[in-house]
Order: sequence, then structure tokens, then C-alpha cells
Amino acid sequence: MPHIHAVHSIDSLKLARELGKRWKEAGRDGRLAAFLEINIDGEGSKSGLLPDEAAGVAGEIAGSVPELELQGLMCIPDPEGSGGAFAHLRALELKCRPHTHGKLSMGMTQDFERAIQEGSTHVRVGTAIFGARA
Repeated sequence: MPHIHAVHSIDSLKLARELGKRWKEAGRDGRLAAFLEINIDGEGSKSGLLPDEAAGVAGEIAGSVPELELQGLMCIPDPEGSGGAFAHLRALELKCRPHTHGKLSMGMTQDFERAIQEGSTHVRVGTAIFGARA
């Protein structure tokens, strides 16, 4: 785990505990930055916690996985409705405090500008840098 800086896809307490265990076994200093992945639109084809699960899981992780530091929330919304989804994630992150620290991982190549307008602190723009996947 020497090259891991943060994990943006925590979607269960089980996964958080496993990451915490491995972080500790690897002898890493400090805590691993982590984001809860939220299935903001409730899409069956996507993973992530449902919005109404976020605050509870954030509290459970904060209380039982000291190796992780929950930075905030992450989502990959339906591109057609991303503006509303980004605002929803921002409001949801506020409900997860004090277990999170105000960070929002939202926005990809096609919608990162809108995500930034809505308060994103982390964007994923791999397609803009590396091109579309085959």
C-alpha cells in the first residue's frame, strides 16, 4: 500500500474495516483519507450507499475504523441530471458532519465545471487527460 493516498469508493462498513486492517498491517503512518461513495440517483447499475444510509455509515466508520479519516462524499451521477445530484451530495455531506470534513469528490471530464460550481473539491478527469477507454 505504499502508493495509496486516498480511497474515493468506500461503499460499506465492511470495506472500511478491511481497508483499515490492511492500512494498519502495512505499517502506514497516519490515517488513510477516504470518501464514502454515494449512489446519489439510486441507479441499479451503480454501486454506493443510498443517500439515507450515508450519515449512519459515516458515524459507524468514524467510531470503529480509526485508520481511516473520512474526508467527505463521492458520487458519479447520471450525466443528464448532475447539477441537482451535485447539490444533493453537498447537502448530504453537511448531514454527515462531524464525521466528514467538507470534501466533495464529484465531477468527471464531461461535468467537472458544473461540479466545481456546486462545491466539488476533487474531480476525476481521466478521459480529458488519457482519452476515451477502448
